[in-house]
Amino acid sequence: MAEGCDASSVENMVRDHPNSGAWKDFAAGTVAGVAITLVGHPFDTIKVRLQTQSTNAKFKGGLDCAVQTVKKEGLLGLYKGMGGPVCTVPLVNAIVFASYEGAKRFLVGGSDRDATRSELVMAGAFSGVVNSVVVSPVELIKSRLQIQYEAKKAMSRYHGPVHCATEIIKTGGLRAIMQGMVPTVIREVPAYATQFYVYERCKEILTPAGQSTKDLGPMSLMCCGGTAGLLCWFTSYPQDVIKSRIQVDVTGQKYPRHSFLPDGGIVSCSKQIWKAEGWRGFWKGFSPCALRAFPANAAGFLAYETTAELLR
Repeated sequence: MAEGCDASSVENMVRDHPNSGAWKDFAAGTVAGVAITLVGHPFDTIKVRLQTQSTNAKFKGGLDCAVQTVKKEGLLGLYKGMGGPVCTVPLVNAIVFASYEGAKRFLVGGSDRDATRSELVMAGAFSGVVNSVVVSPVELIKSRLQIQYEAKKAMSRYHGPVHCATEIIKTGGLRAIMQGMVPTVIREVPAYATQFYVYERCKEILTPAGQSTKDLGPMSLMCCGGTAGLLCWFTSYPQDVIKSRIQVDVTGQKYPRHSFLPDGGIVSCSKQIWKAEGWRGFWKGFSPCALRAFPANAAGFLAYETTAELLR
């Protein structure tokens, strides 16, 4: 080691490097993504299947969907389409947490003060915009795989994430892989604005007077994360139903776009849902989504906070 460069000075250099916070947020977000995927994917499969079934319902509800799926396709049927998310969701969550923390640092201007409530909302909304670019094609592939009801892969239209992506691009070009991008943005912005705001506020509420939010234990962090995840879906679930319907439309013709609006078929899809199913149609599959939201986000935020603390 060079003269004058001891261990403490190296530690300070790493800690004070302008990009040190970003890569720590990215790494912690990756771990959070793994936790969220493993805990939440079976619930997500049920949610998508309920969201996309027609008025002649194949399933009576979340429990019936789970039972029929396991009975006909085995336990692994609940994990259909997981290949894409397990490879990409960690990256997606890394981007979400890194962009959120980066936006917070930008908004506070490098000072030591805590972000205001409006700044938390803006940082969360920004992370939603950034995340949409990555998550839209991932969820397109995931949704297409999740609505395949064949027990054997060889009988399915798509044989896996890579094959699905290849077929989509082959038949519709690169633009086809971004089908559902606009409704994804409209879902993600309020979702993450709500999620991060509620999470930070819950931590403040649960922190005893005179202590720091960094002193909260695992159970408190899981409670905050689960609550944030649950409430974020209340603000974005109807948008998610519309997004799912648009993304599983293989022909891309069922929900025509309005020429004067970059709506991606949102208006026509919304009208069709309302006409056929009323307001209830926008909340199809919410029960498994709500059941998934709390444990998945509780695990995700705990994983994030634990990893971030270890890296500090």
